[in-house]
This record gives sequence, structure tokens and C-alpha cells, in this order.
Amino acid sequence: MFFQCVINIAVGKFETVKRILEEEQESLKNDKSYFYKFQLLFYWGSYKLGIGEEGYGIVQLTEACKMAKIVFSTAEGAYYATCLTELAMAYNKAGCREEACECYKKVLRIYDTVEGHAFERHRILNNMGVMYLDWEKPEEALTCLEEAYRLGEWIWEDLRRRSRQIISRRRTGFWAAGRRSFAICRRRRPCWSSFTGARIRRWWMRKRG
Repeated sequence: MFFQCVINIAVGKFETVKRILEEEQESLKNDKSYFYKFQLLFYWGSYKLGIGEEGYGIVQLTEACKMAKIVFSTAEGAYYATCLTELAMAYNKAGCREEACECYKKVLRIYDTVEGHAFERHRILNNMGVMYLDWEKPEEALTCLEEAYRLGEWIWEDLRRRSRQIISRRRTGFWAAGRRSFAICRRRRPCWSSFTGARIRRWWMRKRG
């Protein structure tokens, strides 16, 4: 059910998000697991941020960040980084630039140590560039946006390289299958060539009875 919150927040269906969260909170009110509490705090915070209640959203997301450390036993994981990113967006929307900047920098430090998050890092740098523009710090904004642009180019080239590799493997697979079929035909060719002339006629007469 929480996955539906992600989709509805993305498309701006906040009434649907509120209904889902209220139903989940009621149906799982006896669930004492930290993971459930973490998800509920995170999505309530995201919902409040989406409807413009940044203050309440900051409170919920701050608690979600604390809970993420308990649930995942580390402050260096993707869930914690996701919480910090959402919290940074809430701070920036509320006009708290310094707090937003600190959260974004923490997220970048996490992604510096965890592989496979180039796209997320690109998103953070882009968000920081926008934040610095709102903060009227054009030089810092330019630095972040230039780095985001370079990273975006690398991501695009990496996607193209991976696509070429997939296409190449598929072509190689088709070619290998063709070679195997041709080899089978060559092995069976002596059998076919023996059915010539009189032999074929005798075989046909025996078949007709």
C-alpha cells in the first residue's frame, strides 16, 4: 500500500495519499515494528510537504531520519539518504536554506561512499543548484549545476554503452544459434545425400507396399 503513496504523491493526488495513510495507520495501529513506523513517518512527512505544510512535514521527516538509523542499523544507507533528501526539500521549501544545505551535503557524503547511485547524486546536485539560486548565491549554484551537467552526460553515455552491449549480446546469441543449426545440417547431410536415384525409388516402393 505504501508504494501507492509514492505514485500518488508523484502525480499530486494528495487526497488519495491521505486516505491510504489513514487506512494504513488504523489497520496497523498494533504493529510495533520500527520499519512500519519509519514508513508511516516518511510518507506522512512527504504528504505534508506536498500540500504545503512544510513545518509539520519537517517534524515527521526528522523523526523518520532518526527511525531510519534504528531500522537499518546505519546512517550510510539508501533509506537514510532518501529521508535526508526529502527533509532537505522540506527545509528549502520552508526557506531554511542552511538546514537544507546541510542535509544535502550529508546525502552527497553518503553517495560518495556507496556505489551505484549516480542518478541520485545528479538529482541532489541539481536540487542544490536550485536551492542556491533561491538563496541568491549564484556562484555556488553554478558550481553545483555544472557538476550535475557533467554527471548527467556521464549517465547518458553509460546508458548508451550498456544499450550497445545488450544489443551486441543479442546479435551474438542469434549468430551462435545460426551456427549451431548449420552444424546440425552438415552432420545430417550424409544421410540425406544417400537417398538419391534408385535408392529413393526403392524406398518409395517399399513405403507404398
